[in-house]
Amino acid sequence: MFRRNFDGYLIHGQLDRAGATGSYLQVFWTGGLESVNTLAQLDPNIPKRLPALESEGQLLKRLPVYAAALKNLGARPPLFLALSLIGVSGYSIEIPLPPAFSFAPQHEGQIEVDSLILPEVVTETFESDFDEVLKPALDGVWNAAGWRGSIFYEGSRWVGLGKKFPH
Repeated sequence: MFRRNFDGYLIHGQLDRAGATGSYLQVFWTGGLESVNTLAQLDPNIPKRLPALESEGQLLKRLPVYAAALKNLGARPPLFLALSLIGVSGYSIEIPLPPAFSFAPQHEGQIEVDSLILPEVVTETFESDFDEVLKPALDGVWNAAGWRGSIFYEGSRWVGLGKKFPH
């Protein structure tokens, strides 16, 4: 769904009965973009886990689309990218199988802060290598949960499950 609002244009998914949506994209009159996606924690008895593979993959898939849209709207570089996770205290990183077999349980930790506001990164072009540009921010999410960095990178390239994991 799409509508004009005070700040610019709002694009969002289907609204639930309470009038809320789990994700939206706000395109500001200034050329800024705000993309929001929520994690639904329905059962308090289920461990809180961030789906890193899915989240990182979707973010890196959408960034070139957002950059192209800004370019088409006449915006000019540089682009400032900021990643924030709100309400994540107590969450750990979800490691999909089979990579989970490659890591000892002592790696897993929980994020200790409620709002994880990562340092912004800057890119000078619309055609940037967003894998490389966003790596420090994505590593920061993993650092907050006790990891060295995102396990889905080989060097500065995000490869997802295409990575060669140790046995």
